[in-house]
Amino acid sequence: MNARKQYLEELSKEYQRSDEMGRGRLLDEGEKRTGLNRKYLIRVLNHPFRPGQRKRRKRRAQYGAAVVTALVEVWDSRAGSGWWRC
Repeated sequence: MNARKQYLEELSKEYQRSDEMGRGRLLDEGEKRTGLNRKYLIRVLNHPFRPGQRKRRKRRAQYGAAVVTALVEVWDSRAGSGWWRC
């Protein structure tokens, strides 16, 4: 896996420097060597992965007992009134 990443990094540098015809040839070569889809290669070569760019998961909201009680009261008071039809 590391060899593929190294190859794609080198290919990306060359891809950025080449013209349209050269890019087509590089994509053909990249397809043969890595077995990756052409469209995926275009994405990877235009926007190489950089470590540390992963999106962090946000924590789930933690509501206290008072907030949950208030929400339940509001929900119950509106349940029979048809407020969603307005």
